[in-house]
Amino acid sequence: MSNIEMKYQGCGRYYSADASGASCPFCGLKESKPSSSQQAPPPIPTRTTTKVLSNLLAFLGWAFGLLFLSGTLAFLNAKMFVVALFFLSMSILLIPPTCRYLNSLTNLRISGWKKAGVVAVLFVLAVVFTPSDRPAPSVRSSSTRTDGAPSSRASPKKETARLESVSPRAEAERNHSSDVSSQARKQETISGNGPTATKLIWLDPGAWVFSMQHSGSGHFPCWLMNSDGRKMELLANTTGPFKGSQAVGIEQAGNYLFNISANGEWSITVSPP
Repeated sequence: MSNIEMKYQGCGRYYSADASGASCPFCGLKESKPSSSQQAPPPIPTRTTTKVLSNLLAFLGWAFGLLFLSGTLAFLNAKMFVVALFFLSMSILLIPPTCRYLNSLTNLRISGWKKAGVVAVLFVLAVVFTPSDRPAPSVRSSSTRTDGAPSSRASPKKETARLESVSPRAEAERNHSSDVSSQARKQETISGNGPTATKLIWLDPGAWVFSMQHSGSGHFPCWLMNSDGRKMELLANTTGPFKGSQAVGIEQAGNYLFNISANGEWSITVSPP
């Protein structure tokens, strides 16, 4: 027959016996059969189960505590100090070392369900104190005129960036193009010594004559280039002393320069035909 856990009435000890009963080896009393009231008490949780549960709660405390701590830094960066204070309080309560230190200072013994309730209240307060009408970090690019029609006006930052993106060379070309329209085409001479890239000169569309002189004994190539550094026309490609001219048709108004390789003095005169 199967063994049944029983309790002796005399000494109160438990023993395992079949249904026919047995005598207690300590007091000699015999129990004929077990009753429902004489069964063993429910098992007490072992230390292993308690340790696993404690480690799980510590892990959750660390995880949520660090999460709320990162939220504290984010709200401080957004200058929402009240909400940051609530998040800092929640992280202090959840991180195990800071919670133990707080309990040692205040003797409140906040743990278990009490800790969960305090954290829930602090989280609700943080949500309540979070401003819902906080302006977005975007900048409006349009405004309303007095007549009710929308006017497209860029923000000051965008206007500054747009002005800075215009190169000084393009600005000079634009300014010069507005002034040169009222001026007659005139002659201009540029001179130098040795290899160089000359200053920019303005040329209107049409034919131009380039008169060149070179007094050196080496190679003398002379390129006409636009303001972007693109080679437009090879005006001269000779060796030794040189004097000559070449007519070139300019298709687009703009700033141009000369790229010269020489080992002596040279000069270039630009004039209309």
